[in-house]
Amino acid sequence: MTTTPLRIVIVDDNLHYRNAISNILQKKNDFQVVAEAGGGLAAIQAVEKHRPDVVPIDISMPVMNGIDATTVIKSKFPALKVTISTMHDVDCIA
Repeated sequence: MTTTPLRIVIVDDNLHYRNAISNILQKKNDFQVVAEAGGGLAAIQAVEKHRPDVVPIDISMPVMNGIDATTVIKSKFPALKVTISTMHDVDCIA
């Protein structure tokens, strides 16, 4: 029995992170990375063009952040699954 792979658009402004996630997912038959985007506006365009099932998206990106992009994406494609993540450098005082 064959299953249709989940179509994914990866959104993060860090090219190395996008490449790493894409490489991991492409090795699995259950996933198909259909596009990558480095910012919120590009994410919206990629989702409109490729109609993925899932979009992992970063919060902190230039021009349009992931929260604003997700708001637009979900208003157009309410059934689309979006996961939001971010990473920040934090200086801790001990």
